[in-house]
Amino acid sequence: MNYCGVYQNRDWLEREYVSKNRSMADISAGFNMPYPSIRYWMKKHDIPIRKQGYNDGTRRKYIFNEDVFAECDSPEKAYFIGFLMADGNVGDEGQLSLIVHNKDGDIIEKFKSHFLFPHPIKQYRGKYCGIRINSIRMVNDLSKFGIVPRKTGHELMSDIPKEYVRDFIRGYFDGDGYITHDRTSFRLGISSANYDFLTAIQDILIKNCNLSKTKILDSGRNCFGFSYHGNNQVKRIREYLYGGGASMCLDRKNKRFTYTQKVAFS
Repeated sequence: MNYCGVYQNRDWLEREYVSKNRSMADISAGFNMPYPSIRYWMKKHDIPIRKQGYNDGTRRKYIFNEDVFAECDSPEKAYFIGFLMADGNVGDEGQLSLIVHNKDGDIIEKFKSHFLFPHPIKQYRGKYCGIRINSIRMVNDLSKFGIVPRKTGHELMSDIPKEYVRDFIRGYFDGDGYITHDRTSFRLGISSANYDFLTAIQDILIKNCNLSKTKILDSGRNCFGFSYHGNNQVKRIREYLYGGGASMCLDRKNKRFTYTQKVAFS
């Protein structure tokens, strides 16, 4: 197709810039068109230009791969989709934030280094650390997994490939799961505001960890949860989630599981 002068067409510009969420720099490079001309016709057609620092590759402060979560095609992506679903936050204007307690700062380092994000890790209120990324495209990609503004209750697992479900659940557990112990046994639990989502997780654990069905409890505050007791059940869940060369995990949770196994079976 001959694209010469097509950028003068309002419908074409809106489709590429608004509907497809491409930056002006991306359109310029992809169709071999002069960037100043694209910007001129955007203004002439009164097409709102996004704020500096969101999607315009020639102006933004940090250059990075915005298509990281276009597909869930690796165990690391599945893990972080799960973790972001539990502990991440996205804004209406295309900002992704991941902020955790300093004791879990290793996961922020892993998130930044694995996906080569150039954004700095910052401290918040003295005891939290995190990373903020502006990308409308990335936020839109995450939305298909239920990671949306005010995401509570919208969690989804349908788009996670079967081969990466274990990694996804590990990520979600690292964010919204817990493990405790008393003198005789250990307890593991997971919570969510989405009953169906939690049921799907439990069904997968039952199938792969030889567990019995336990009741999913409603706390009465739009929060559901299930838990498992007993050293053997917790051990099987640990082996499923963290065994077999798990490529990504939260150090604190993994160490906690390792400790439970040593205490319970020493």
